[in-house]
Amino acid sequence: MKKFEYYKADSESAIFAAKRLLIDSIWKQANIELPGAITFPETLEIFEGRIPENSDVNKVLVVNNIKHAWQFLLENRDYPIDHQLISEYNKLLGSGGLVQNPGQFRRHNVAISATKYVPVIPTLDLIQDKLKAIEAIENPIEKSLSYFAEIARGQWFSDGNKRTAQMVANHSLLQMSCGLFAVPVEENTHFVTHLLNFYESNDSEQLFDYLYDTSIRILPGGFTPKMIREELNLTVPEFIQQEGKIAKEDNFSKSNQKENNAFYQRMRESDEAYFRQSQAAHSLDKEEHKRKSR
Repeated sequence: MKKFEYYKADSESAIFAAKRLLIDSIWKQANIELPGAITFPETLEIFEGRIPENSDVNKVLVVNNIKHAWQFLLENRDYPIDHQLISEYNKLLGSGGLVQNPGQFRRHNVAISATKYVPVIPTLDLIQDKLKAIEAIENPIEKSLSYFAEIARGQWFSDGNKRTAQMVANHSLLQMSCGLFAVPVEENTHFVTHLLNFYESNDSEQLFDYLYDTSIRILPGGFTPKMIREELNLTVPEFIQQEGKIAKEDNFSKSNQKENNAFYQRMRESDEAYFRQSQAAHSLDKEEHKRKSR
């Protein structure tokens, strides 16, 4: 497996970049589960606490749950990755009825669409052994992609495995201040093909090379290696060298606390707006039901 080049940003600038790219990350993650079914403007509306016209409940739940998972990550970034943390991500992502028994590890056999591969039922010992092996990986990109690969291929939960795996990979990347993981919407078909090939072969090399090139956003700039090559006409080492020079000239610390406070205030306000709108819609449904019952 090739060495994955990365840039380790300072903690403050990495978090700042993650927040700046948050809605884009949520949109891309939602489109893994809702291929082509949700637009960026719709994602923005839901994030800000509004329900887009003609949106179904499932779409709103997916986006809101991913948003809450990201909020949890940003507030608990330093928490070590263990089976309890992974379970919490699945619980957050599957709330509202999206996932059966959210947060509970799978206890039954499961078939996966478009492949003959059948994952074993995950025991706690198996999960802990996998996590221990991943923790020993030194390269932070390879480590984060390994979290994604093991959770997705192992199907550790009844549902929501790819969403959970993406959040754990991002938790790992942000812990080390070196990147974000989000599959571009236009890459969804290729992503599924690579993932299914990995399921069948259990050989992660091609999957990791593909994901690194297309889906790992190097912080704080947020460019993938593919973007660096095609849009900036640079090699990854050249780009990393540039980032290092810029970082020496920048100072994120002065305004960062104010940015943090404003960010979390917007998150709270959008949740409150969504709750009020949901309650209003529920009240209208009840009134309509009463009217029709008369």
